[in-house]
Amino acid sequence: MEYENPEDNPMVESDKNDPILYSDKSIEYHDTNVEITLCSGMQFQLWEELEIHLNIYAFQEGFSYKKTRLEYYMSQTEMNNFTDEKKAAQIKRRTYKCSHFHTHTSKKVV
Repeated sequence: MEYENPEDNPMVESDKNDPILYSDKSIEYHDTNVEITLCSGMQFQLWEELEIHLNIYAFQEGFSYKKTRLEYYMSQTEMNNFTDEKKAAQIKRRTYKCSHFHTHTSKKVV
């Protein structure tokens, strides 16, 4: 959902006196006691908005992530002459994995 005024976004509390942690054309994240959440079913207009939100959430929760898969609507050969912007418009799905993915510490003592 796009908000004409970033202050209308319920996920962000805006305080003009606080230093801005991140700012974009459509949204500002202030370095305050705002708790950023990440829930299944959340929707973002742009992949960049998702990555900004994910970066701040990961920093807040003390973990990191990596991009592991990228799928396009078109094949790579069809997009040979596309600019980066045109390729970005063809993204169908991205997969992100937590940095702790596949790490397991056994609680069993032998």
